[in-house]
Amino acid sequence: DLFAEGEAVFRAAEAEVLAVAASGTPAVISTGGGVVLLQKNLNTMKDTGVTVLLTASVATIVERIGYDENRPLAQSDEALTVIADLRMATYLAASDHAVDTEGKETDSVVEEVLACVAM
Repeated sequence: DLFAEGEAVFRAAEAEVLAVAASGTPAVISTGGGVVLLQKNLNTMKDTGVTVLLTASVATIVERIGYDENRPLAQSDEALTVIADLRMATYLAASDHAVDTEGKETDSVVEEVLACVAM
């Protein structure tokens, strides 16, 4: 478990995986929310593709991911709210497009994302 070794170790490994994935065949790369914390990740994403921010309320995020022990920073609604508030400006700056996923079926979100990528 990389996070057990500390967030910095986890973020470094995350950056390596992103760099490898972004240098390969064109693909959708679904990142974790903390990927934006390192400038080199933002540069990698901006330099190699189109970034689409998927948004949802904290309540919806909790419904989707729950409180998983493998997500040590996301252990309560309050913690998720703080994280979202702290990162939202970075998320928006890092994204070429944003898609609100609140109350939408997966197929609808996929169509919106594809429309963003096709622009």
